[in-house]
Amino acid sequence: MNRLFECPSKYDFTIYTSIYDGGQSYERSICLTKDTFGKNDHKSAQAFCESFGSSLCSLKQMIDALSYDYVDSRWGMYNIEGRDARVTRCDDYTGDECYDGKGVFYAIPNTPRPYDMQRAYCCS
Repeated sequence: MNRLFECPSKYDFTIYTSIYDGGQSYERSICLTKDTFGKNDHKSAQAFCESFGSSLCSLKQMIDALSYDYVDSRWGMYNIEGRDARVTRCDDYTGDECYDGKGVFYAIPNTPRPYDMQRAYCCS
């Protein structure tokens, strides 16, 4: 079943590697679902993402999206159970609540305090 309409803010972008890494390009996308899931129900969220060819995002995928101009200040689940994240800069979040994947400018917040019901970030 194709449920892309459930991710109205789907954002597509292309990652390009350097010529030293083979000079390839990769099509990527990210979206925050409209549907919500229990904070520990990663299985349902993952199945939902898979229904349209995606999976729960990793923090690295979320940083990739941020580095290609996607920003979303809403909290949502990602592929680590018991934590939530948003695709913005860390600002007031530090230590293990700030994932630094590409330097300070591209660090995103993630916390161990997810809402009881939350949306999910799906990436492909």
